[in-house]
Amino acid sequence: MRHTLAALSVVVPAACGGAPPSPTDAGSTADGGCDASRTPAEDACVLDEAFGVFVSRALGMADGGGSRARPLATAAAGLNAAHLKHKRVYLCTEEYPEAVTLAPGDSIFGGLDCSGGWRVGTFRARLRAPTSPAVTARDLPSKTVLDSVEIIAPDAAEPGTSSIGVMAVDAPSLELSNATFTSGRAAAGIPGAMAHS
Repeated sequence: MRHTLAALSVVVPAACGGAPPSPTDAGSTADGGCDASRTPAEDACVLDEAFGVFVSRALGMADGGGSRARPLATAAAGLNAAHLKHKRVYLCTEEYPEAVTLAPGDSIFGGLDCSGGWRVGTFRARLRAPTSPAVTARDLPSKTVLDSVEIIAPDAAEPGTSSIGVMAVDAPSLELSNATFTSGRAAAGIPGAMAHS
């Protein structure tokens, strides 16, 4: 049986310090006056290299620079590049066979139609992870975004283990929008030992 899971977030007070400013922070702008706090669905002008790193499994390349002309091929590579540049990750509406770990300030926007240019489509990008949890979100004191993505975890393989779509721990600033999370089957429990009196 398949289950769609709501993301779990354990709220704790944010620590002092924090991550570098995110492009999703309100009030940020780039050349041309485009508001970086807007989502691609709200304003297509943010679909630009000034704001994001572009990823397409079909069109991407391992040595791509993350531009629309030379996208990266994996969500993980996109997250690494985007985190270093304080930018977002823009995913084509494709299936990515990988699990991802979010860092504070990361933002993933899926659902982009790349068949004739990079524009907002009507479907979500799909992260079909080979391992569980499919997405790990831990220690996120600053705004971190998952938007227009479908997360699918595999069936559990080892006895006594679970299938987890999203593991969110100490992640009070994780924001989810137009996202689904599906777990697979849990494995059978480990046989118990007989108690002796």
